[in-house]
Amino acid sequence: MASKRPSWIEKLIPPHILSIPPYVPGKPVSEVARELGITEAIKMASNENPLGPSPLAVKALENHLLESHVYPESSAPELRAAVASRFGLSPDSIILGNGSDEIMEMVAHVFLQAGDEAVMAANAFSMYRICVEALEAKLYGFLCETIGLISERWPGESQNGPGLFSWRSPIAPRAPSCLVVSLNRS
Repeated sequence: MASKRPSWIEKLIPPHILSIPPYVPGKPVSEVARELGITEAIKMASNENPLGPSPLAVKALENHLLESHVYPESSAPELRAAVASRFGLSPDSIILGNGSDEIMEMVAHVFLQAGDEAVMAANAFSMYRICVEALEAKLYGFLCETIGLISERWPGESQNGPGLFSWRSPIAPRAPSCLVVSLNRS
């Protein structure tokens, strides 16, 4: 039986927030293995790596473990400088976040207002939908194979492989033009 929120809480929360279906995380691999009666399950979602952490990441954590009591600087200037240097960019053009959902939330807050339109793949990470709906923007989901986004390669980019694309949507003409990072465009 689902628990009912106390009425005083419902009065504090805007109705559009109460109407957003909650995020439903994927099942832990141990639960899937139990349900299917298998022992060698490998989870290929939720940003989990079946090979375990990179030895380089483990070494970096070991090197900084004794500093873990100090809250890190949120702007991460050293990391931004290293990423910028690696890709020939200015550190001011690098935005960091705690996962793609935080970056998407930042983008939504900057570009969307109540009544605006947003477009995303129907099967995209559900937190992206939640970010858009929380701002009372209209969300249009599409199957990648069934809609033709008007796409232009970012100037100076190779025509193959990962890159940045500018796009406009024929199904949501009021949606702002956006940059889309594509890691597997063929």
